[in-house]
Amino acid sequence: MSTPLSSHTPNRPTGSKAQRTYNRLADATLAELCDQGSFTADAVARRAQSSPATFFSYFPSKEDALTAAFGFALDELVNVAEEGLRIDDLLDRGLEPVCTSFVRDVIAYFTRYALVFRAALVLLPQSKQLRDAYRTRQSRVLAHYQRFIERGQKSGFIRQGDAKVIAEALMVTTQGLNNPMLTARLRRNLQAELSRVLRIHLAPND
Repeated sequence: MSTPLSSHTPNRPTGSKAQRTYNRLADATLAELCDQGSFTADAVARRAQSSPATFFSYFPSKEDALTAAFGFALDELVNVAEEGLRIDDLLDRGLEPVCTSFVRDVIAYFTRYALVFRAALVLLPQSKQLRDAYRTRQSRVLAHYQRFIERGQKSGFIRQGDAKVIAEALMVTTQGLNNPMLTARLRRNLQAELSRVLRIHLAPND
């Protein structure tokens, strides 16, 4: 039986200097994960131009550091979702180009952070703080998807139906883009096919 990891969720420091140090260490942890797929306190400290003692004063455990780094990566995913599916773009450009650019950007995101997700998802079942970080951002993305779909339905660019269910299906589709077949290299034919599938899922019924 696996041993549960820490159940507490580390809070970011409140002072401006402490926040800058925290962010620098979390960014360095994220960079190490992107490059190596793992990290040590010494490697993160070197990259952040800090010391291992400072690392451990902010992150008492590697789980704490991984949660902070994973949270930063997930924040960028929220940004990709919010910037990639904007109602103004849908109205100006139409559904097909929006789907094409969105799928491209999501694949590029998962390509960049593939090793980060691999490290975090291995520990997700055991770590409450990792699950909390994941679920918080997942909820934000899902809420954005639902708002986008509802506004797209009102404008006639997205098919009618239960916006919540369509948003949930879009979430599952998006998560499926974190796939080695895509992240190993950007395969244009497969990327184009996935964009077409997304467009068919959202397009109004004739």
